[in-house]
Amino acid sequence: MASDSGKSKQRERQIERMVRRFEQEVREAWGEDDSNETLADIEEQTRKLGEKVKKLYQKEKLDSKSCGYVGAHADCRCGWPARYKGDRVRRMVTLSGDVKMTRSYYYCDRCHAGFCPLDVALDIGRKEYSCRVAALAGRVVSFLPHELASRELAALTGIRLSASTLRRMGLAMGGQIARDWSEREADAFSDEPQLGSKQRPRQLHGSMDGVFIHVDGDYREVKLGVAFQAERESGVSHSNFYATLSDSGAFGRSMYALVFSSGGDRCSKIGIVADGGRWIWVEVGKYFVNKVQILDFYHASEHLWEVARARFGKAASDWVSCQQERLLENGVALVIADIAAWRTQSDEDSKTKKTNLAYFKEHSTRMQYKTLKADGWHIGSGVQEASCRWVVQDRLKGVGMRWKTPGAEAMLHLRTAWCSTDPTDLIQVARRAQQAPLS
Repeated sequence: MASDSGKSKQRERQIERMVRRFEQEVREAWGEDDSNETLADIEEQTRKLGEKVKKLYQKEKLDSKSCGYVGAHADCRCGWPARYKGDRVRRMVTLSGDVKMTRSYYYCDRCHAGFCPLDVALDIGRKEYSCRVAALAGRVVSFLPHELASRELAALTGIRLSASTLRRMGLAMGGQIARDWSEREADAFSDEPQLGSKQRPRQLHGSMDGVFIHVDGDYREVKLGVAFQAERESGVSHSNFYATLSDSGAFGRSMYALVFSSGGDRCSKIGIVADGGRWIWVEVGKYFVNKVQILDFYHASEHLWEVARARFGKAASDWVSCQQERLLENGVALVIADIAAWRTQSDEDSKTKKTNLAYFKEHSTRMQYKTLKADGWHIGSGVQEASCRWVVQDRLKGVGMRWKTPGAEAMLHLRTAWCSTDPTDLIQVARRAQQAPLS
């Protein structure tokens, strides 16, 4: 009881000391003559006072933890007693500014590892910045190039981190999001999933496509998936994303997990809308065989134009309009019959006819557009096209941008976490990234 009483008195003394300091800072900020102050003046005084108060409070709280000395020995994680080797100073970047902490250091002769009990108590990782700083930095680099992110972070928060440090932070954060996703994906395919969505969508759309970015000196395809809910009045109301440089086989599993974790585990109406990319429908056939399948109407129209230009030349538009009207009335069989009736005059035209006949026959069940629209489905992949621009191109295809595979993959995961409607707790991501084993 005496010990608890002593701690209580010490805490009260610290609080009283801080209150006196706070009062002093407020009086100094207030000044003597404030008759000519503008709102901008008051805002600046408030900002400066807030920064001082935050730093003061943080320093007092950290000082109250002492240095973490627990005696001549401390228990190591291996179970062996580690020896006290002295105190060490560590600099940390926090949301309230840089701090220096003196911590007692212990070394284990058995596992040849050192540690500071205070670091463990404060849940500090190996990095020189806090988890909250890492989370904020990860958010900023997800939508700004590293050099610009460094400048804006300093201007908006006073936190100064170099572009190279931000690049490393983004790499670590994106890598952790990828590891977290692997766990979510494994859960989605397990017999008893635990990580499903809290969403209960009435109807859920999925879509996927590829977009090329410059990686390792060449152009490589990013595969992007989106799962979204659609409302008749307001359009898209909820969308989540997944993107990767992995091959289509790996992406198919991830696309299933994306739909599952976006409410697919609680939704009976699920549809996939996409263009005619063969790899897309191969993966749909693996993971969404019993779901509604929709071929993008505008992609089908491109094939109509290909036939029309070869067959009718300048008079192509009338024929295309007629076939589009047929498609919108569930008349794909009439379109197929019309193309089949084309009497070609050259080998090139014959090839065009054969290719497009095969296309419309292959996707005919996915072109029942009148029925699909009546059931509330999107018949175009406009959401997917917009997602490719917003999620991938806006961040990874800037002027002069060149990526290495690890950096591009990490940024794709960080970007999709930031763009998705379902929030990602970046503070927890940063904490796990700092505690992850060294590779």
